[in-house]
Amino acid sequence: MFNRIASKMNMRTAFYVLSAIILSCFISNQTLSQEPPCKGIATSKGLVNGVYLKESNICAFLGIPYAAPPLGELRFALPTEHEPWNAPLETVKIASQCPQTPSPMTDTSIPMNEDCLYLNIWAPVSIGSEKKPVMVFIHGGGFIVGSGGNSSYNGTNLSSMGDVIVVTVNYRLGVLGFLAHPAFADATGRTGNWGLYDQLAALRWVNQNIPNFGGDPGNVTLFGQSAGGMSVGLHLASPLSAGLFSKVAIHSGPPILLNISLEKGVATALDIASKLGCSETSSAASCLRSASIENILAKIPLGIFVMDTLEAQNKSFVVPVVDGAFIPEAPYSIFKNGRFNKDVIVMLGTTKDEASYFTMKKTLKTEKDFNDNLKMDIDNVAEALGVRLSGKPGDLEALFSVANYPTVEKAYQDFICDAGFTCPTELLAEMILAHQPEVYRFYHTKDPVKMLNLGAFHGSELPYVFGNFGFMGQQFRSKDNLKLAKTAISLWSSFARTGAPSADSVPNWAKYDLTDRSYMILGDKIEIGAGLKKEKCEPLSGFFKANME
Repeated sequence: MFNRIASKMNMRTAFYVLSAIILSCFISNQTLSQEPPCKGIATSKGLVNGVYLKESNICAFLGIPYAAPPLGELRFALPTEHEPWNAPLETVKIASQCPQTPSPMTDTSIPMNEDCLYLNIWAPVSIGSEKKPVMVFIHGGGFIVGSGGNSSYNGTNLSSMGDVIVVTVNYRLGVLGFLAHPAFADATGRTGNWGLYDQLAALRWVNQNIPNFGGDPGNVTLFGQSAGGMSVGLHLASPLSAGLFSKVAIHSGPPILLNISLEKGVATALDIASKLGCSETSSAASCLRSASIENILAKIPLGIFVMDTLEAQNKSFVVPVVDGAFIPEAPYSIFKNGRFNKDVIVMLGTTKDEASYFTMKKTLKTEKDFNDNLKMDIDNVAEALGVRLSGKPGDLEALFSVANYPTVEKAYQDFICDAGFTCPTELLAEMILAHQPEVYRFYHTKDPVKMLNLGAFHGSELPYVFGNFGFMGQQFRSKDNLKLAKTAISLWSSFARTGAPSADSVPNWAKYDLTDRSYMILGDKIEIGAGLKKEKCEPLSGFFKANME
């Protein structure tokens, strides 16, 4: 009798087990047949449909509007909220980039339109309710070129390998982004910085909407390179951006080099308005708002901070100004006096050969070439950014003596690299450390595409951080580059996740301090260095302080 009961129980157990297996397979098949959750994502203005990238298990949402198109009366105005939409918005391709004069940094595959205030999101498909860290990237380009939709900044690899949500942003550029004309001033006299306010609107959009994409609005890392790095530093300094991010990474863009007063910005704007035929005070606003993009780009072909040739000087620089609101005072003073957002963890870094493609069109054969270019570029930087390297006559020439370099060009590249990037970044790190200890420094030394003979050029760390290998028409995906990309993505994503960058088989990346001045070297060998360019940075810091304090 006991055997019969046991037999019935075994049969019953077997039935339940079999039923559970069948049900499990049914549920599994249903799950596999369903499309991943890339559609019908709610935003504050309506639903969006993204695209599923199966190979990476990523949802990509490309071309989400974060503000109203800056057209008509909204040109040269603060960004405003976008109108709601009824049907789900198909966000499956990169939207237009902001108007610009094409350069090697311009992705010509992307259409150009003044309706350009869009962002892109790459989000891992995952099970569970835990929110992902968010990494918001601001592109560089001297505040005059570039796009968050540039293929170099595609967030698929960083999002997938780093298990983070990646956001890239467009913002208004050049005249449209930074013209500080008094005709557009508010009651307090504030004008200009439209591109910075675009970035701020995008950050606020992320804060409000990113939870619906699986992101944690309390764990946002803001990072950017060149003008994007400078923008990140300005957000770190701005009271208007407080609370919108917990970590920043400033790549080759020390914001303390910016020192353009509102008055100087206004004077530049009046000159530009005159060139566009809009000098009449009573009609300046309507004239500037109705000027065609083609006319603006044709008559104001803005150059970057370091001009290519002695003949190419152009004084129509438009950059962020100290407007008393977004930038309350000179960034140098903000950081020196600890009036920045001190609750933010900071990563800063530069590359070994920052200036290699800035000097490609310069004539640098003789010591006279060196001295002529030195004077011109110091004047241009003073005009563009409001900062002059002041020292006794001959000091800079002695510091970068041509006799100590294999070529005149290499001596001049070192001057641009150290005076424009390495040493101001060192000075910024010192200023931040005086008020909070959460600082990390990196130095990128690897040449990603040797055939171009540019070394570790300005921005050469970004292919590794994003895992995308294309630059100036060259594709340089290789086993060696992919290995460093895996490490860089681990370092940057762990920084975003925890505030402490780490990766397998990498030395401990300690916080920066003024005793060891240690930093992470990202090159053919990953190792710890100390006292980067001390022999150059100590006197250069003195020159900056003499001009700015």
